[in-house]
Amino acid sequence: MSMSKKQIGDIIQIFEDAAKSFEQLHKEASLALPDQDAYNKKLFEKAELLVQLPLRLPSEVEGIEEEVWKTTLKWIEYFARRAIEALGSRETFALGALLIHPGQMDIEDNDLQKLIGELKTSQNN
Repeated sequence: MSMSKKQIGDIIQIFEDAAKSFEQLHKEASLALPDQDAYNKKLFEKAELLVQLPLRLPSEVEGIEEEVWKTTLKWIEYFARRAIEALGSRETFALGALLIHPGQMDIEDNDLQKLIGELKTSQNN
């Protein structure tokens, strides 16, 4: 985690950029099929993006309640742990299912997008 304090708008932008990259890699992975090696490479990149996300965040943020930020950090760290586990298992299903739930088809409605929405709501309160 970075030590400098940031504004909540900066954090939301980091998350939105990550979400956009995540969705793009998901689409690229789908387009790579039936080339399994190319597909797996994109899934690994998607997981690595989540692993790196906590490292881009400060410990404190201005413009949001401390408890909301602590909860947000816990979720981001959870996403990273799930990605590390998926990378370690090398299972295509685990890598492909990061941030989404069984039966969910809409990658744009993933857990990171939901977290962004919650942060925006908290920012406005």
